[in-house]
Amino acid sequence: MIQAVTLDFWGTLVDDRVSGAPPRIAVLAAALAHVSRQQVAAAYARAWDRYQRAGAQGLGLSPEALLSLTLDELSEALRPPAFRAVLSAWEVAHVTDPPALLPGVPEVLRGLRRKGLLVALISDTGATPGTGLREYLREQGLHTLFDWLTFSGETGVTKRSPQAFRHTLAALGVRPGDAVHVGDTPATDIAGAQAAGLRAILTLELHDRRAADCRPDGMIHSIRDLPAALDSMSVRSATPK
Repeated sequence: MIQAVTLDFWGTLVDDRVSGAPPRIAVLAAALAHVSRQQVAAAYARAWDRYQRAGAQGLGLSPEALLSLTLDELSEALRPPAFRAVLSAWEVAHVTDPPALLPGVPEVLRGLRRKGLLVALISDTGATPGTGLREYLREQGLHTLFDWLTFSGETGVTKRSPQAFRHTLAALGVRPGDAVHVGDTPATDIAGAQAAGLRAILTLELHDRRAADCRPDGMIHSIRDLPAALDSMSVRSATPK
């Protein structure tokens, strides 16, 4: 039987098409008065590429790492108080200007809980840390709808690593064969989940990332379609891996 549903955050529950980069670039440029905003923007883009490459290796880096990489690209440094001030602003960029929830998210989460399912979030956090996403969930009134929250910046691994899923299921006390993961990125949400023994559903609501080498156990066009997709899946547990 399906006992737990784990969900991706960006692109699955919230709109990820609004970038947090512009406010971060503005804050750092203000702290480095002798460096142009254009130079900071170019350095941030290069640092983000390095940050993403680390994530592709399964490493869950922190916002501190992204800031340090950006400063490295600029061959600059900040005094510790200034570093902490910039970092604090970076961490709340998506809280002070919050992304929109996708339609139906609160209702779907409440419906899963009414069915007696355990619900967890597994997020590759990027530049917004777990503390920022927890605050976002509180402000949206969703924090009580999750039994567990896993953030790559806190565990040190992204969803490319099966450990991200094993860590979450251990916290829930659920076997992999009794859990389903939902997300929008094949390399992490589908391949990563399946490598850990979960079934995986690909959501196409914001991004159609279907690929020949991606074989999800189900697909949905909206998070609102999730309850029906779960109902249609086999409820007999697979042999745990």
